[in-house]
Amino acid sequence: MLLREFLYVDSDKVRGLLAQLDEGVVEGSTETKQSEKSSGAGVKGFAEHSQMWGDATSIQKSQADALFPTLEAALEALGLMIDISSELLAPSYWGTDDLQQEFPPGSLVRITAPSALFDARYLATTLTAFATTWQGLVNVGAVDAVKTPVTPLKKGQQGSQRARPDAPQNSGPANLEDAIPDLGLLYGGKDGITAEFLKGIIRVGRGMFSPGLHLNMLPADVDSHVVTARLQEGRQFLDGDADVLFARYGAGLQEWTMVGSIGHYGVDVESFGTNDPGLADAEGNVNRSRFATYVNGLMSFLGNLGFIDAPKAPGFSVVPLAVYRVIGGPASVGDAPPPEVGLPAVSDRG
Repeated sequence: MLLREFLYVDSDKVRGLLAQLDEGVVEGSTETKQSEKSSGAGVKGFAEHSQMWGDATSIQKSQADALFPTLEAALEALGLMIDISSELLAPSYWGTDDLQQEFPPGSLVRITAPSALFDARYLATTLTAFATTWQGLVNVGAVDAVKTPVTPLKKGQQGSQRARPDAPQNSGPANLEDAIPDLGLLYGGKDGITAEFLKGIIRVGRGMFSPGLHLNMLPADVDSHVVTARLQEGRQFLDGDADVLFARYGAGLQEWTMVGSIGHYGVDVESFGTNDPGLADAEGNVNRSRFATYVNGLMSFLGNLGFIDAPKAPGFSVVPLAVYRVIGGPASVGDAPPPEVGLPAVSDRG
Protein backbone atom coordinates (compact mmCIF):
# COMPACT_ATOMS: atom_id res chain seq x y z
CA MET A 1 0.00 0.00 0.00
CA LEU A 2 1.27 3.45 -0.95
CA LEU A 3 0.88 6.11 1.74
CA ARG A 4 1.25 9.68 0.53
CA GLU A 5 1.99 12.73 2.63
CA PHE A 6 0.70 15.62 0.56
CA LEU A 7 2.50 18.93 0.45
CA TYR A 8 0.15 20.34 -2.19
CA VAL A 9 -3.06 19.33 -3.97
CA ASP A 10 -5.01 21.45 -6.44
CA SER A 11 -8.35 19.93 -5.46
CA ASP A 12 -10.37 21.86 -8.04
CA LYS A 13 -8.26 20.62 -10.95
CA VAL A 14 -8.24 17.08 -9.56
CA ARG A 15 -12.04 17.07 -9.40
CA GLY A 16 -12.31 18.59 -12.86
CA LEU A 17 -10.08 15.99 -14.50
CA LEU A 18 -11.66 13.10 -12.66
CA ALA A 19 -15.11 14.34 -13.66
CA GLN A 20 -14.07 14.28 -17.32
CA LEU A 21 -12.84 10.70 -16.98
CA ASP A 22 -15.78 9.34 -15.03
CA GLU A 23 -18.58 11.68 -16.13
CA GLY A 24 -18.92 13.19 -12.72
CA VAL A 25 -17.43 12.83 -9.27
CA VAL A 26 -19.51 11.39 -6.48
CA GLU A 27 -18.50 12.74 -3.11
CA GLY A 28 -20.02 12.14 0.28
CA SER A 29 -21.79 15.01 2.00
CA THR A 30 -21.51 15.85 5.66
CA GLU A 31 -22.82 18.54 7.94
CA THR A 32 -20.51 21.56 8.09
CA LYS A 33 -20.14 23.50 11.30
CA GLN A 34 -20.07 27.27 11.10
CA SER A 35 -17.14 27.87 13.45
CA GLU A 36 -14.21 29.42 11.60
CA LYS A 37 -10.69 30.51 12.35
CA SER A 38 -8.32 32.78 10.47
CA SER A 39 -4.69 32.14 9.56
CA GLY A 40 -2.20 34.43 7.86
CA ALA A 41 1.07 33.91 6.02
CA GLY A 42 3.77 36.31 4.92
CA VAL A 43 5.78 39.23 6.23
CA LYS A 44 3.60 41.87 7.84
CA GLY A 45 2.92 44.69 5.41
CA PHE A 46 4.05 42.73 2.34
CA ALA A 47 2.26 40.00 0.43
CA GLU A 48 0.33 38.89 3.47
CA HIS A 49 -2.10 36.06 2.75
CA SER A 50 -5.09 35.30 4.91
CA GLN A 51 -7.34 32.29 4.76
CA MET A 52 -10.53 31.32 6.57
CA TRP A 53 -10.74 27.71 7.59
CA GLY A 54 -12.83 25.48 9.76
CA ASP A 55 -14.31 22.00 9.79
CA ALA A 56 -15.04 22.24 6.06
CA THR A 57 -11.30 22.30 5.36
CA SER A 58 -10.81 18.93 7.05
CA ILE A 59 -13.65 17.48 5.00
CA GLN A 60 -12.18 18.79 1.74
CA LYS A 61 -8.76 17.45 2.65
CA SER A 62 -10.15 14.01 3.37
CA GLN A 63 -11.91 14.01 0.01
CA ALA A 64 -8.73 15.11 -1.76
CA ASP A 65 -6.84 12.30 0.01
CA ALA A 66 -9.20 9.86 -1.67
CA LEU A 67 -9.70 11.64 -5.01
CA PHE A 68 -6.12 12.28 -6.06
CA PRO A 69 -4.90 8.65 -5.77
CA THR A 70 -7.99 7.70 -7.77
CA LEU A 71 -7.13 10.22 -10.48
CA GLU A 72 -3.43 9.28 -10.49
CA ALA A 73 -4.19 5.57 -10.94
CA ALA A 74 -6.80 6.29 -13.62
CA LEU A 75 -4.50 8.54 -15.66
CA GLU A 76 -1.73 5.96 -15.52
CA ALA A 77 -4.00 3.07 -16.42
CA LEU A 78 -5.41 4.96 -19.42
CA GLY A 79 -1.95 6.01 -20.64
CA LEU A 80 -2.75 9.69 -20.13
CA MET A 81 0.10 10.23 -17.66
CA ILE A 82 3.67 8.96 -17.94
CA ASP A 83 6.32 8.74 -15.25
CA ILE A 84 9.45 10.34 -16.73
CA SER A 85 11.64 10.14 -13.62
CA SER A 86 14.04 7.61 -15.13
CA GLU A 87 14.34 9.49 -18.44
CA LEU A 88 15.36 12.68 -16.66
CA LEU A 89 18.24 10.94 -14.87
CA ALA A 90 20.40 11.35 -18.01
CA PRO A 91 21.57 14.97 -18.53
CA SER A 92 22.00 14.23 -22.25
CA TYR A 93 18.22 13.74 -22.57
CA TRP A 94 17.47 17.29 -21.45
CA GLY A 95 17.02 19.95 -24.09
CA THR A 96 16.75 17.41 -26.92
CA ASP A 97 14.02 17.31 -29.51
CA ASP A 98 13.06 13.86 -28.18
CA LEU A 99 12.07 15.27 -24.81
CA GLN A 100 10.09 18.20 -26.16
CA GLN A 101 8.44 16.18 -28.92
CA GLU A 102 7.52 13.25 -26.71
CA PHE A 103 6.32 15.51 -23.89
CA PRO A 104 5.15 18.84 -25.32
CA PRO A 105 3.60 21.50 -23.07
CA GLY A 106 0.37 20.15 -21.64
CA SER A 107 1.64 16.58 -21.25
CA LEU A 108 0.67 14.97 -17.95
CA VAL A 109 3.74 13.61 -16.21
CA ARG A 110 4.92 12.29 -12.87
CA ILE A 111 8.41 13.07 -11.63
CA THR A 112 10.10 11.74 -8.51
CA ALA A 113 13.43 13.37 -7.75
CA PRO A 114 15.55 15.08 -5.10
CA SER A 115 13.88 18.45 -4.61
CA ALA A 116 14.20 21.59 -2.54
CA LEU A 117 11.65 24.13 -1.38
CA PHE A 118 12.27 27.87 -1.67
CA ASP A 119 10.30 30.85 -0.44
CA ALA A 120 11.65 34.41 -0.49
CA ARG A 121 9.50 35.22 2.54
CA TYR A 122 11.14 32.47 4.56
CA LEU A 123 14.56 33.71 3.43
CA ALA A 124 13.64 37.19 4.64
CA THR A 125 12.25 36.08 8.00
CA THR A 126 15.26 33.81 8.62
CA LEU A 127 17.87 36.48 7.91
CA THR A 128 15.84 39.03 9.84
CA ALA A 129 15.73 36.66 12.81
CA PHE A 130 19.50 36.22 12.62
CA ALA A 131 20.12 39.98 12.50
CA THR A 132 17.61 40.68 15.27
CA THR A 133 19.10 37.98 17.52
CA TRP A 134 22.62 39.32 17.01
CA GLN A 135 21.47 42.84 17.77
CA GLY A 136 19.82 41.54 20.94
CA LEU A 137 23.00 39.78 22.03
CA VAL A 138 24.85 43.08 21.61
CA ASN A 139 22.16 44.90 23.61
CA VAL A 140 22.46 42.54 26.57
CA GLY A 141 26.24 42.53 26.48
CA ALA A 142 26.64 38.89 25.52
CA VAL A 143 28.83 39.80 22.52
CA ASP A 144 30.84 42.86 21.62
CA ALA A 145 29.40 45.29 19.13
CA VAL A 146 31.49 45.59 15.97
CA LYS A 147 30.65 48.62 13.88
CA THR A 148 30.87 48.60 10.11
CA PRO A 149 33.29 51.10 8.57
CA VAL A 150 31.59 54.37 7.68
CA THR A 151 32.73 56.30 4.62
CA PRO A 152 32.73 60.04 5.36
CA LEU A 153 30.17 61.98 3.36
CA LYS A 154 31.36 64.58 0.92
CA LYS A 155 30.23 68.13 1.33
CA GLY A 156 26.63 68.50 0.22
CA GLN A 157 25.79 64.78 0.45
CA GLN A 158 22.99 63.46 2.64
CA GLY A 159 23.20 60.26 4.61
CA SER A 160 21.26 57.30 3.26
CA GLN A 161 19.77 56.68 6.69
CA ARG A 162 18.26 60.15 7.00
CA ALA A 163 14.53 59.77 7.47
CA ARG A 164 12.24 61.73 5.20
CA PRO A 165 9.79 64.02 6.98
CA ASP A 166 6.90 62.58 5.02
CA ALA A 167 7.87 58.93 5.53
CA PRO A 168 4.91 56.88 6.83
CA GLN A 169 5.28 55.62 10.37
CA ASN A 170 4.53 52.06 11.55
CA SER A 171 3.37 51.03 8.08
CA GLY A 172 5.44 47.85 8.02
CA PRO A 173 8.24 47.04 5.55
CA ALA A 174 7.54 47.99 1.95
CA ASN A 175 9.83 45.19 0.77
CA LEU A 176 10.98 41.96 2.36
CA GLU A 177 14.50 43.23 2.96
CA ASP A 178 13.31 46.31 4.84
CA ALA A 179 12.76 44.26 8.00
CA ILE A 180 16.53 43.77 8.46
CA PRO A 181 17.74 45.94 11.39
CA ASP A 182 20.27 48.39 10.02
CA LEU A 183 22.16 50.06 12.87
CA GLY A 184 25.69 49.80 11.53
CA LEU A 185 26.44 46.48 13.24
CA LEU A 186 28.67 43.89 11.65
CA TYR A 187 26.43 40.87 12.22
CA GLY A 188 28.33 37.80 13.34
CA GLY A 189 31.27 39.67 14.87
CA LYS A 190 34.60 40.78 13.47
CA ASP A 191 34.43 38.52 10.41
CA GLY A 192 30.65 38.83 10.05
CA ILE A 193 28.42 40.32 7.37
CA THR A 194 26.74 43.67 6.96
CA ALA A 195 23.07 44.50 6.88
CA GLU A 196 23.44 45.55 3.25
CA PHE A 197 24.74 42.09 2.36
CA LEU A 198 21.73 40.45 4.04
CA LYS A 199 19.40 42.84 2.25
CA GLY A 200 21.12 42.10 -1.04
CA ILE A 201 20.57 38.36 -0.64
CA ILE A 202 16.88 38.94 0.04
CA ARG A 203 16.56 41.24 -2.98
CA VAL A 204 18.10 38.61 -5.24
CA GLY A 205 15.81 35.96 -3.76
CA ARG A 206 12.59 37.89 -4.28
CA GLY A 207 13.72 39.00 -7.75
CA MET A 208 14.49 35.49 -8.98
CA PHE A 209 11.56 33.85 -7.17
CA SER A 210 8.33 35.77 -6.77
CA PRO A 211 7.24 35.57 -3.11
CA GLY A 212 5.51 32.23 -2.55
CA LEU A 213 6.48 28.58 -2.27
CA HIS A 214 8.52 27.09 -5.11
CA LEU A 215 9.64 23.52 -5.73
CA ASN A 216 12.93 22.93 -7.56
CA MET A 217 13.50 19.34 -8.70
CA LEU A 218 16.96 18.04 -9.68
CA PRO A 219 16.40 14.63 -11.32
CA ALA A 220 19.76 14.57 -13.12
CA ASP A 221 21.75 15.75 -10.09
CA VAL A 222 22.96 18.72 -12.15
CA ASP A 223 22.14 22.17 -10.86
CA SER A 224 21.53 23.51 -14.38
CA HIS A 225 18.86 20.87 -15.12
CA VAL A 226 15.90 21.92 -13.00
CA VAL A 227 12.17 21.23 -13.07
CA THR A 228 10.41 24.17 -11.47
CA ALA A 229 6.91 24.55 -10.05
CA ARG A 230 5.14 27.37 -8.26
CA LEU A 231 2.76 26.02 -5.61
CA GLN A 232 -0.22 28.33 -5.67
CA GLU A 233 -1.52 29.57 -2.35
CA GLY A 234 -5.10 28.92 -1.33
CA ARG A 235 -5.03 25.28 -2.47
CA GLN A 236 -5.64 22.44 -0.04
CA PHE A 237 -2.73 21.26 2.14
CA LEU A 238 -0.66 24.36 1.41
CA ASP A 239 -2.16 26.21 4.37
CA GLY A 240 0.81 26.55 6.70
CA ASP A 241 3.04 29.55 7.23
CA ALA A 242 6.31 29.47 5.31
CA ASP A 243 8.33 29.08 8.51
CA VAL A 244 6.15 26.13 9.57
CA LEU A 245 6.66 24.37 6.23
CA PHE A 246 10.43 24.81 6.35
CA ALA A 247 10.57 23.78 10.00
CA ARG A 248 8.86 20.53 8.98
CA TYR A 249 10.63 19.77 5.72
CA GLY A 250 13.81 21.84 5.81
CA ALA A 251 15.56 23.67 3.01
CA GLY A 252 17.74 20.78 1.83
CA LEU A 253 17.14 18.18 -0.84
CA GLN A 254 14.72 15.35 -0.21
CA GLU A 255 12.71 13.13 -2.50
CA TRP A 256 9.34 14.50 -3.59
CA THR A 257 6.93 13.31 -6.26
CA MET A 258 5.08 15.81 -8.43
CA VAL A 259 2.20 15.08 -10.78
CA GLY A 260 1.13 17.77 -13.20
CA SER A 261 1.21 19.09 -16.75
CA ILE A 262 4.32 20.47 -18.41
CA GLY A 263 4.00 24.24 -18.51
CA HIS A 264 6.77 25.37 -20.86
CA TYR A 265 10.39 24.76 -21.65
CA GLY A 266 13.18 27.25 -21.09
CA VAL A 267 14.33 28.91 -24.29
CA ASP A 268 18.05 29.09 -25.00
CA VAL A 269 18.32 32.79 -25.91
CA GLU A 270 21.95 33.91 -25.84
CA SER A 271 21.45 37.55 -26.83
CA PHE A 272 18.76 40.18 -27.09
CA GLY A 273 18.81 43.26 -29.27
CA THR A 274 17.76 46.61 -27.85
CA ASN A 275 17.17 48.28 -31.20
CA ASP A 276 13.59 49.20 -32.01
CA PRO A 277 12.15 46.29 -34.05
CA GLY A 278 9.51 48.57 -35.58
CA LEU A 279 6.99 48.63 -32.75
CA ALA A 280 5.23 51.68 -34.18
CA ASP A 281 4.72 53.01 -37.71
CA ALA A 282 5.29 56.55 -38.94
CA GLU A 283 1.84 57.60 -37.75
CA GLY A 284 2.45 56.35 -34.22
CA ASN A 285 0.27 53.25 -34.43
CA VAL A 286 1.63 50.42 -32.30
CA ASN A 287 1.89 46.88 -33.64
CA ARG A 288 0.50 44.95 -30.66
CA SER A 289 1.56 41.52 -31.87
CA ARG A 290 5.10 42.67 -32.62
CA PHE A 291 5.36 44.33 -29.21
CA ALA A 292 4.18 41.16 -27.43
CA THR A 293 6.71 39.08 -29.37
CA TYR A 294 9.48 41.55 -28.53
CA VAL A 295 8.65 41.56 -24.80
CA ASN A 296 8.30 37.76 -24.68
CA GLY A 297 11.74 37.49 -26.26
CA LEU A 298 13.10 39.78 -23.54
CA MET A 299 11.47 37.62 -20.85
CA SER A 300 12.98 34.48 -22.38
CA PHE A 301 16.41 36.12 -22.47
CA LEU A 302 16.21 37.24 -18.83
CA GLY A 303 14.83 33.86 -17.79
CA ASN A 304 17.74 32.06 -19.43
CA LEU A 305 20.12 34.33 -17.52
CA GLY A 306 18.39 33.26 -14.30
CA PHE A 307 17.27 36.77 -13.40
CA ILE A 308 13.50 36.23 -13.29
CA ASP A 309 11.01 33.59 -12.21
CA ALA A 310 11.08 31.48 -15.38
CA PRO A 311 12.63 28.12 -16.32
CA LYS A 312 16.17 28.27 -17.63
CA ALA A 313 17.09 26.06 -20.59
CA PRO A 314 17.27 23.08 -20.65
CA GLY A 315 14.87 23.04 -17.69
CA PHE A 316 11.11 23.31 -17.80
CA SER A 317 8.18 24.18 -15.58
CA VAL A 318 5.31 22.01 -14.41
CA VAL A 319 1.78 23.10 -13.48
CA PRO A 320 1.29 20.88 -10.43
CA LEU A 321 -1.79 18.84 -9.59
CA ALA A 322 -0.17 17.41 -6.48
CA VAL A 323 3.15 17.19 -4.68
CA TYR A 324 3.69 14.43 -2.14
CA ARG A 325 6.24 12.15 -0.56
CA VAL A 326 5.88 8.50 0.30
CA ILE A 327 5.74 7.75 4.02
CA GLY A 328 5.40 4.68 6.20
CA GLY A 329 8.77 3.02 5.68
CA PRO A 330 10.03 0.51 3.09
CA ALA A 331 6.89 -1.62 3.30
CA SER A 332 4.80 1.17 1.81
CA VAL A 333 6.81 1.51 -1.39
CA GLY A 334 6.72 -2.07 -2.58
CA ASP A 335 5.23 -3.26 -5.83
CA ALA A 336 1.69 -3.28 -4.50
CA PRO A 337 -1.07 -3.15 -7.11
CA PRO A 338 -2.65 0.29 -7.62
CA PRO A 339 -5.97 0.88 -5.88
CA GLU A 340 -9.18 0.34 -7.77
CA VAL A 341 -10.23 3.61 -9.33
CA GLY A 342 -13.93 3.04 -9.91
CA LEU A 343 -13.60 3.52 -13.69
CA PRO A 344 -14.39 1.13 -16.53
CA ALA A 345 -11.48 -0.90 -17.83
CA VAL A 346 -9.56 0.61 -20.73
CA SER A 347 -10.90 -2.03 -23.14
CA ASP A 348 -14.47 -1.20 -22.09
CA ARG A 349 -14.22 2.54 -22.73
CA GLY A 350 -14.63 2.26 -26.48
